[in-house]
Order: sequence, then structure tokens, then C-alpha cells
Amino acid sequence: MFTRFIVYVATCIISASLVSPTPLIKPASAQNRRPEPSTDLQEILEEQAELRQELQILVQELTQIRNRIAELDQLAAIQREMDRLLESIAKAEIAGDDTRVTKLESRIAPLERHLNELREKLETGGETGEKIGELKELIRLVDRAQAISDAPLWIRALKTAIENLEQLRLIQSKLNRVDSDTNEAERESLEEQIDQLGEQIDEDGELLEMISQFIESRDETDEPESREMEVEITEFIIELESRRHVLAESSNATSNQNNSSQIVSGEYFITQSWSQENRYRRPYYVRVPTQTHPQHKFPVFIFLHGNGGNARNAMQNFVRNRRKITANYIIVFAQGYRESWNIVSERSKADDVGFIESIVQKMAQHKNVDTNNFSIMGASNGSALINQIAIESNLPNIRNYISGVSPLNVWQFDGTNFKAKGRDNQYKKTATPMTGKRLMNISGTNDKLVPYQGGPSPAIPAKNGKLAFIAAEESTFIWARQMGYQGEQHTKPNRTINNIDIFDYLDGDVIHCKVNGEGHNATHEVSEDMLLEFLLGGKKTKQK
Repeated sequence: MFTRFIVYVATCIISASLVSPTPLIKPASAQNRRPEPSTDLQEILEEQAELRQELQILVQELTQIRNRIAELDQLAAIQREMDRLLESIAKAEIAGDDTRVTKLESRIAPLERHLNELREKLETGGETGEKIGELKELIRLVDRAQAISDAPLWIRALKTAIENLEQLRLIQSKLNRVDSDTNEAERESLEEQIDQLGEQIDEDGELLEMISQFIESRDETDEPESREMEVEITEFIIELESRRHVLAESSNATSNQNNSSQIVSGEYFITQSWSQENRYRRPYYVRVPTQTHPQHKFPVFIFLHGNGGNARNAMQNFVRNRRKITANYIIVFAQGYRESWNIVSERSKADDVGFIESIVQKMAQHKNVDTNNFSIMGASNGSALINQIAIESNLPNIRNYISGVSPLNVWQFDGTNFKAKGRDNQYKKTATPMTGKRLMNISGTNDKLVPYQGGPSPAIPAKNGKLAFIAAEESTFIWARQMGYQGEQHTKPNRTINNIDIFDYLDGDVIHCKVNGEGHNATHEVSEDMLLEFLLGGKKTKQK
């Protein structure tokens, strides 16, 4: 009784405070102050707002306590009834009244079932109450996350965590009202939903702990450690959103992507069959920037890793180092089969051109995508696939191609004609690439794997020994001619930025970046600003 009285009094006090909160100070206008509140006043107002939030959460916690007290009272009442029933059975047995014994025993099973259900409800309700109690800390973190550089992503994750807790509370409330005798199927469904939400909330708890540690480190001005943790948290959120998207996709396999939907961050799949696999689900990872307007359409930037690369890791590195592109483009990272792309004699024999085209076509269906502004960038083996896509694809959506440290090889261009790969990588059929495309090539003069001046690679295999390449500057000139350039090949750069000589054709629609003194890592020498200058620039040529 004393506990229930305390709960009742506390609830009344808090409810009264929420309904008619007494200002801690008079409004500035009442005191003839300036419109701009003083620093002290602002702090008091912020503290008051925070207190009201805490009071609201406390009311929720008190409601949970009251509900648990009511359930405990009910549990005790049933137990007392069970004790009386057992006592009556004992008396009936002593009296030899078998009919009464049988009748009384028939009431035992329903009572036991009810007792078990109440005990289970109390156990799960206790866990739910503890999780809902975390709302207070989550709301505080949302407020503090406003100052973090990647705040939109963090705030979205924290708000999702809050929504999960609120959803858990609602489902638990429904479960408490369900009679298992008449609605067993509904009860099982609600319990399954609670289990699924519980897993997500456990993950949210891990995120909560990471952000708490980050804020503590930030407050202590430990700059290197806080910077490292900030990156780690961002990567964790991306992975979390990706995994949850996969779960949502698998549980809703019958729903198709359509024009009315928006693409969201996550892991997606294209199903393909070829000589090595049957109906193989090939993954690609998508990261969508925070949307400022519901009608905003983002350009799309697709990246293809090198041989032995991993799309997920490549995305994490890109998000860390190319923040401007990440903030303004939907970025997509596709995974090569067996960590390679099918060019001449690689491990993969998959239809990679078809894979990337399918990604472009599916992405273009979404209403938050700028349909005709796709850019594709590749590094090394991924760059070789960039060249092959530019040779074979007829999709109008692709605007920009960026090839890093891999110009055309001699199978893709035989000295006279571009060549399609063909089913068995024979490169026999002449191809005519689409015009109206923009291309940038990046190559290092000291590249030991792909020689800048052309010729066979010392390591990359091909059908006749080692894979040979066209000289980097000549490869770019070949593409410029295909796109409509009618002059001579440039022998001198148009401009130089640091150690990079830039050869421009067609007013910057075709560009070669000669990175002096660098090897197979030359792509990293091209700054994000240079990439954006290419992606955003250039004349609008007509696609044919």
C-alpha cells in the first residue's frame, strides 16, 4: 500500500507540472528586457525544456510501474484462488467425494496457464520497461548530436532507436490485453514481433554506448580518439542500416521497387546465373545523403573496386575521405564476384556489364534519383570494367566515366576498333561506343603493374601471356576521337595542378590526368575537388 501511495502522489505531482508548468522566470517581455535572451536565461530555458522531457519520460516509467503493480496484485489473487482450490480438493478427498474432486481438479489447469502467462508477461514487461527507460538518454543524445559533423546520419539512427522502443511499448501493451484462450494466433504474432524488435533494440543499445563514449571523449577534448570514434560510429550506422534493409527485403520479397518509392541506404542484390553460379545474388551497397526536400533528386556515383577488393570496405574508406561527394551523391559500391571483375582472364566469369547496367536501371526507378546523372568510377581491375561498360553499354543514364590506373587494354581496342567482350571473352565483335559521354582517366607515370607508356603488364595474366595496355595518353586520345574530337593528340598538358598534368579534350568532356612520380596508387592523388570539377563540369553534349 505504501509503494502504491508513493506512485500515486508522484504521478499527481508530475502530471500537474506537465499540464501547468510554472515558469522558472518571467518572460523577457514582462521584465522589459531585450528580445535577445541573456546567456543565463537561455541556459535556464534549455534546462527547463530538458526537465520537461525528463518529466514526460518519468511519467511513462511510473505508468509502467503502476501496470506492474496491478499485474502483481492479479498474480497474487490467482495464487490465493489456487491455494483455496487445492485446500478444497484435499477436503473433498478426505470426505470421499470423488465427483467434487474431479470438478475441482478441472479448474486447476486454466489457473496454472493463467499464472504462467502472467509470470511471462511480468518478465518480458520488466525487460521492456528497462529498455523504454533508455529513452531519456536517447533524447539527450539526439540534442547533443546536433554539433557532430555527420549529425544527420547519427540523428536518424537515434530517432530510429527511439521509434523501436516506442513500438516495443505499444506491442507489449497490446500483448497484455490479449486473451490467449481466444486469440492464440494473435498472441504468437505479437510475441514474434517483440522478439524481432528486441534484436534491433540490442543493436541500438550498442550504438548508444558508442555515442556516449564518443561524447565523453569529445568533452575531454581528446581530438585524435574522438575523430577515430566518429568514423567508427558512422561506419557502424551504415552497416546497421544495410543489415536491416536486407531483413526488410527478405520479409517483404513480394513487394517490387517502383517509381513511387525512394531508394534508402542499405544492401541490395541483383540475381544472375552464369557458368560458375546459378541464380547467384550479387550484392551492392547504397548510401543516401540526408534529404533536405522530399522532391530532391540526387545524382548517383557508382564505384568499382580493384582486384581483391571489397565493396563494403571501399565504401567505408570513401565515406571517410570523400565527404563532399558523399554529402551530395547517392553512392553505390558493387561487389565483384570472387573479388574480381571479368576482364580477359580474371577469376570471375560473370556478366559484369549486365550487373552494373541492372544496378543503374533499378536505381533509376526511384523518385529521389536524378535519372540521367549517373557517374561510374573504377580503380585498376574496376577501371578495366569501366572501359568495357563505356564500350558496350547503350544506357542513356550514364553521364560520366572515371577510370583509375587502367587505360584501354589491347583486347578492348585492337588499334582500329573497339571490341565487345563476348560470351567467352574472345573480343572478336567490333563495338561502337555511345557518344555524348564524359570520360576521365587517371594514370601514374611510375606504375609498375600497368605501364604508363603501354605494353604488357609484368603481372596481370591474359590468354597469350600477360595483359598488354595502350599508352595512357593515347588511350584518352582514342576516347576523345570517339566522342567527336577531330584534332591532333596533345603532346603537352593544358594545365598542371601540383604533380598532375591535365590533358583536356572537348572543353573538358574527355580528360587525362598524368600523375607524375606515382605508381598504381595514383588515383588517390587526384583531389576530391578535381573529381567534383569533372563530375559537375563540361558542356551538355547530345547523347546518341
